[in-house]
Order: sequence, then structure tokens, then C-alpha cells
Amino acid sequence: MDEILTWGYPGLMLCGFIAGSCIPMSSEVALSTAIALGWPQWTSLFWVFLGNWLGASTNYMIGRFASLDWIEHWVKIKKTKLSYMQHFLQGKGVWLALVSFFPTLGNALVISFGISRTPFWKVGILMAIGRFLRYLVWMWITQGVIQAWFS
Repeated sequence: MDEILTWGYPGLMLCGFIAGSCIPMSSEVALSTAIALGWPQWTSLFWVFLGNWLGASTNYMIGRFASLDWIEHWVKIKKTKLSYMQHFLQGKGVWLALVSFFPTLGNALVISFGISRTPFWKVGILMAIGRFLRYLVWMWITQGVIQAWFS
């Protein structure tokens, strides 16, 4: 991850994108590292958030356009888990997109929204709100730790 951050904001955005997709990576560590290195915090938050949202949007598109066999083979989410998630979503609505940033569960959730043909604009807006708020809280925590450490 350190090497990716040498690329500047595009590297930070890439960290967010990878973490938002089905590939495990900690974008929170990347954001904290950028802030600790003295990068402008709001600019850093924006780029990691944008990358993460785009990565999650890719998951939605995978669900929308890929076959279940392809998803199971390449994304490594079993059909049974996707079936369970789609059943779980019935009656809960699109509001669960607010918490789609949770590891593992979030990927299956967003892919299931795509499979279910839930309108992207609804999923996208709620994903953006949830993900932005998560990074905002993480940025405040990072600031507090840095201030406590260096005071």
C-alpha cells in the first residue's frame, strides 16, 4: 500500500477502488496514512471516497450484467449466498445500501442490488452517503489519534 500512495491522489483513489470492489484492502489505513503524512485531509477523504464508491458501483454492474456462474467463479460469492441476500432484501428496501461498506456482506449486498435490478441511482446515492459518513468518522478518529500522539 505504501508504494501505491507514492502515486499521490490517484494512488489513494486506487486504494479506495480496490477496497470498494471485491478485492480485500483497507482503504481506511490508506486514508490514515495520507493524513499522517500531512496530505490535506478533506482532499484525501474525497479521493479515497470517490475510488471506494466507484469500486462498489463496479460490484453493482457485475450483479446487473454478469451471470451467476461468472460471479461465483470470479468474484467468489456463492450462488446460495446471493440467493439468501436477495431473499433477505425483499421487504427491506434499498436503504440497506447505506451499510454496504461492511466487508464481505457489502459486496454480496451490492451485487444483489444489481441482480435484482434495483435502480442504480437509488443504490448509488445511498452507497455514497454511507461510505462518505464512514470516511468522515474515520478521518475524525485519525485526527484525534494524531493529536493525542503528538501532544
